[in-house]
Amino acid sequence: MEKNHWQEKVYSKKLQLNIYPFQGVISFFKSKKFRKKSKIKILEIGCGAGNNLAFLAQEGFNVFGIDMSKSAISFAKKKFIQKKIKGTIKVGNIKKLDWPNNYFDYVIDRSVLTHNTNQDISIILDEIKRILKKNGTILSFDFFGSNTPDIKFGKRLQYNTYHKFTKGYFKLLGKTSFFNYKILKKLFNKFKIFDINQIITKNKNGKTMYEVFNLIAKKK
Repeated sequence: MEKNHWQEKVYSKKLQLNIYPFQGVISFFKSKKFRKKSKIKILEIGCGAGNNLAFLAQEGFNVFGIDMSKSAISFAKKKFIQKKIKGTIKVGNIKKLDWPNNYFDYVIDRSVLTHNTNQDISIILDEIKRILKKNGTILSFDFFGSNTPDIKFGKRLQYNTYHKFTKGYFKLLGKTSFFNYKILKKLFNKFKIFDINQIITKNKNGKTMYEVFNLIAKKK
């Protein structure tokens, strides 16, 4: 991810400070029965305003978050205080996670890995694998698909990564990578992939407007 892009261009301007949890996070954790939720450790990388973590903390899970933006982390901490809930949230680099080996049961990625190059994603995934317990799960939402039309407004940086978008959906979001099944399977080759779900949104004329992939994988 571009250095401080989200701090300087997004969060410091009070943009993208989401209030409500992502539906995919709600659906996953509500669909399962957990014993002793307080013993289950969940880390969200690029946690932003802490909307997902606040929901999970209220559900009784032991939550942790990391983001490179001081503004986002400050906002998230205030939210936790206001809601009188507990969690460990801090500023940091997701390429070097400051937690011990085999520590977490779940790691959540909500549209964070997709804003990195393949090389950086591999580094981050190695860190995620390290800090996950055996059979621990990574939930990765919203890898942008290579058929997303607004890709044309960006300048190709390398392979499937673009930046300097002149307009469209990604102008605010900065550096973004776009994926297909083949690329995702290669990136996650050190994990056991349980599901890759492709979502395509089209307009009334059948034109593709949006494409994303959601992925669930476990540490081998």
